[in-house]
Amino acid sequence: GERVGTGTNNADLRAPIMDHVMTFHLPDGDLVAHSKETVTPDPQHPGFYLAGIHQDNNVVPARGTGAYAARTGKVTMSGWHDGNKLPDQATFNDFYLIELDPKS
Repeated sequence: GERVGTGTNNADLRAPIMDHVMTFHLPDGDLVAHSKETVTPDPQHPGFYLAGIHQDNNVVPARGTGAYAARTGKVTMSGWHDGNKLPDQATFNDFYLIELDPKS
């Protein structure tokens, strides 16, 4: 439950299916996940979007440094994005689950 790092996202809310690259900056290295993300307008909240990444549609890491170099695994994500200030700004509220394979 504690904050352990930050993330950098290259998402584009204009596409319903995005090529999504998320870089997790963690104390012991960077972990990069390359995924296909689905984004759809939220019918209950104009200007907001619902987003998700399925476990079978990604690679972890696409790149990694430190403790994450040469590691493999999967990531899932669900969340919502506030696009009311697009194209200048978007707010992301995403929850990621990262499952790394055992070290080989």
